[in-house]
Amino acid sequence: MGLTLATISLVLGAVDAVTTHIGLRGGRLAESNPAALWLYRRVPPPVFIVTFALASGIISLALFQLLGPEAQAGFVAVGVLPPLWNTWLILRSRRRG
Repeated sequence: MGLTLATISLVLGAVDAVTTHIGLRGGRLAESNPAALWLYRRVPPPVFIVTFALASGIISLALFQLLGPEAQAGFVAVGVLPPLWNTWLILRSRRRG
């Protein structure tokens, strides 16, 4: 179960990074996470996406090892929210013109 949830977390991290890139690339949206913004400004987008995805997967595995499968499942469940929020903001900004 630990590796399955870590893989899901890795994919969610990549989707979050892609939606963050799409939102920041247009220049109409801002990033609220200072660490993500710092990294985004310093590395190419593919490196940003891979780094984000790997960090999410590593955190997921660490939670599984330290606190058990419940903590990892909670991390994965919460990991769904940032890509959904980013997508909503991107769609909202495009409707406004």
